[in-house]
Amino acid sequence: MPAVEAMQSIASQTAGITLGPVLHGSFSVAFGGEAARILLARRPLPDAVVCGSDLIALGLVREFRAARVAIPDQVKVTGFDGILFAELCDPPLTTVSQPVQDIADEAVRLLQARMRGDRTPAQRIEIAPSLIVRQSTRAGGA
Repeated sequence: MPAVEAMQSIASQTAGITLGPVLHGSFSVAFGGEAARILLARRPLPDAVVCGSDLIALGLVREFRAARVAIPDQVKVTGFDGILFAELCDPPLTTVSQPVQDIADEAVRLLQARMRGDRTPAQRIEIAPSLIVRQSTRAGGA
């Protein structure tokens, strides 16, 4: 079992939830639509779908809505990235927002330090994302 799937398994057991299939594809609206069609064909639908990008989630929401799946009442949907269009989705999409400006600032700081001759060994720098909860995961869509 690959490392990511092993971590997902441990996390789901800890949280007391059952994981469904992991679908792999491009970070695109088209793949989101394809993923929705796969899930619709497999029924029953999962309680929630966690997408690797907001673009995937937008395609999934579009396809689910076309199939008359009520979001979030039948399926809750989350994305990842925090793009503007996540807020404009119907219903507005819950997402994990990456602090792009903070990441860029840190990258520039490190690059400038290296250009000044700093030879500090490689280090791990963590910049926390934030969860933006919107109607795509709220009970009753409220």
